[in-house]
Amino acid sequence: MNLQLIIVKLKGGLGNQMFQYAIGKHLSLKRKCPLRLDLLYMKYDRRKKYELDKLNIENKKTYFLEEVFYYFINFFHRIIPFYKFIKQKSRKFNSSILNSHTPILYLDGYWQSEKYFEAISEIIKKEFRITARLNEENKKMLNKIQNCNAVVIHLRRRDYICDAQINKKLGTCSMNYYKQAIKLIENKVEFPKYFIFSDDIEWVKENFELINNPIFVDINTYENGYDDLRLMKNCKHFILANSTFSWWAAWLSENKHKVIIAPRNWIQSQSDGCIVPESWIRI
Repeated sequence: MNLQLIIVKLKGGLGNQMFQYAIGKHLSLKRKCPLRLDLLYMKYDRRKKYELDKLNIENKKTYFLEEVFYYFINFFHRIIPFYKFIKQKSRKFNSSILNSHTPILYLDGYWQSEKYFEAISEIIKKEFRITARLNEENKKMLNKIQNCNAVVIHLRRRDYICDAQINKKLGTCSMNYYKQAIKLIENKVEFPKYFIFSDDIEWVKENFELINNPIFVDINTYENGYDDLRLMKNCKHFILANSTFSWWAAWLSENKHKVIIAPRNWIQSQSDGCIVPESWIRI
């Protein structure tokens, strides 16, 4: 009888939840045991919601009584030999987590590195296919994207600006970063067409003047942000913000010759570990 179990605490937005699911999926496959997604923390975070239900994954959410059980058992994990509570202390990749033999593992962290799931990358790409139906506006935009040399420019602003703690930790990418990235794209990509995505698109329309006649993608809201992720994923090249949202769009892209540009300083206040793959360009 297999008495093993992987439990992953979900927190943050869609991009973070995808990283958390990915490490849990890898461990559950490696150990041939169930995966459960603990949503208790999210139920008390009004800024975020569970967003993996729009992806091609099985429902692995915990029930309320399970969540309460995990909440209390985490206080006593040190005296339970078959249960291990792992709280991420560093953003650097920790291979020992993938090799743990404790029967029940509870993971609390962000796990922002493809190294935690690169062994099952094809499975992750399949499961992270968005299953929600496209509306007519998104169908038209997707058609535009697929019929040109589409380049994503992503600007993340709202919570990075409004939340002082997040702003101190992450900051926002400067206009000089985008200027250098566009110059690099112009040297590497023939006839690029720029599609600009942002959680503050009206501000971007008024203040982003680095290129002529970009397409500002303003047809989606926070409620259907997964549609922006689907549109971005179908672009051919990427200028990222320091955001896991555009990170996943670039990583999931099927263009074998994609150019991906990421900011050198992903995090302002500490080391960013290994979130940016070595094949991506950092400036």
